[in-house]
Amino acid sequence: MNGNLLALLVIVVYVIALFAFAYYARIRQKKMEMGKEENAESYLLAGRSFGPYLVMFTLIGSAIGANGTVGIAQNGYKFGISAGWYDGAFGIGIIITALLFIKKLRKMNITTVTEVYGDYYGESTRALVSVGQIFMIYTIMVAQFVAGGSILNSLMPEYFSFNGGMLVSAVLFIGITLIGGLSSAGVTNVVNIVFLYVSVAVAVIFAVNNIGGMENLLSSLPDRELFTHPTKGLSLGITISYLALFLVNVPTGTATIQMAFSAKTEKAAFWGYIGAGLLVLPFGFFTALLGMAAAIEFPGLENSASALPMLVTTFPPLVAGFILAGLWASIISSATTYILGGSALFVNDVYRNLAKGKRNNRKELLISKLVGLVFALVSLFTAFYVRSLLQFTTLGLSLSVGYFIILIGSLYLPKTAKKSTANVVLLVSFANIVLWLLIPSLASVLPHVVFLHLITCPIAYLLVMLLDKRPAYFRTSAYTEKYGKKSAVS
Repeated sequence: MNGNLLALLVIVVYVIALFAFAYYARIRQKKMEMGKEENAESYLLAGRSFGPYLVMFTLIGSAIGANGTVGIAQNGYKFGISAGWYDGAFGIGIIITALLFIKKLRKMNITTVTEVYGDYYGESTRALVSVGQIFMIYTIMVAQFVAGGSILNSLMPEYFSFNGGMLVSAVLFIGITLIGGLSSAGVTNVVNIVFLYVSVAVAVIFAVNNIGGMENLLSSLPDRELFTHPTKGLSLGITISYLALFLVNVPTGTATIQMAFSAKTEKAAFWGYIGAGLLVLPFGFFTALLGMAAAIEFPGLENSASALPMLVTTFPPLVAGFILAGLWASIISSATTYILGGSALFVNDVYRNLAKGKRNNRKELLISKLVGLVFALVSLFTAFYVRSLLQFTTLGLSLSVGYFIILIGSLYLPKTAKKSTANVVLLVSFANIVLWLLIPSLASVLPHVVFLHLITCPIAYLLVMLLDKRPAYFRTSAYTEKYGKKSAVS
């Protein structure tokens, strides 16, 4: 049998299995809800039924997607082992989130993290936050399509063009989410993540053996000292930017904090996040090692995003199919979670405000699915023009700095929060992105746009604290009068 045909069969069997698991999850969710009408909450939050293991696997799925596999290997190809700090920083961010935020957020009984900003600062702020959150999710979704197309095209070019691979990926991403929402994503994530970790372990073994052992791999690198240094390859500045990025992104990002709201209990959420953080932390260093092996096997690749898929083509066909199915699995896990995150944002923070309190379960469920579909298709269209995964994604994620500063101030230093705090800090964050894109010379002064946020957003917060004498809504009687509910803080 033709080697690539065998690999294709592995992919096809895996896809069929994923759809079967997604359908099983939908049936299971319906049984748990005992014949109740399906609604947006059951679709977007799995009826708040996740135990610690489903929280853990779904969170790992959102963390290790295209950026945590193909993106890190792309940077490992160019810079070496230091590329692994992307996942390392993500894992640390997840653990810090468990320690600092899970308890407080669970007590609020909310659906999306943007509700916190609305409760504290008003609905106009909530809308502004939602715009930034949707942009962040959008940048991550684009990366999933690019990686999906790269994987299928590299392994089986006679069956899939790069764009064709992205289209096939889109069918799978959208199909799984439409079948059963977060329940389907959660169950398929368990399968996907187990498969992913096993396949990466197998890939490392084959890659090292093909080059003649670890010592031979290290001695064959373009620059051994640079490629093996823990931070020098990417630079210390970029490594620190990753740590800063995920310390602020995990507790404020819709997709990464969504599992805290989907858990049965606070305890299930806490231990799910701790487990996910510990498993995500070391993962990127293994995919960085695979990128380093690709630098030896395929020097001078025009598209470095194909480094990992190209490396896998050197393995026996059955093994290659197995490994690339595992890599594709990580992208599916991430994409389905982020599609649902985008839908949750729109339904909770846009549609329900427009509906002015009038709830219709069937209509909300339909809108959740339609928004997810449109969001995925817009991301797919953009993916045709984007090739650099981590740079594009971290640009969007950097907006989390402003969100984090607002969240910390509101939860832990409430007396510093003023009526205009959130809006001013958010507008400064958006302005930073525009400046970074319009003034390329800023990159010669600061290693990453996240540092621009770290300088300007705290200054904006302090200036508002000193100049605005009006307290935030959640500390005034006007809050209850305007929004008709008890403040989010006691």
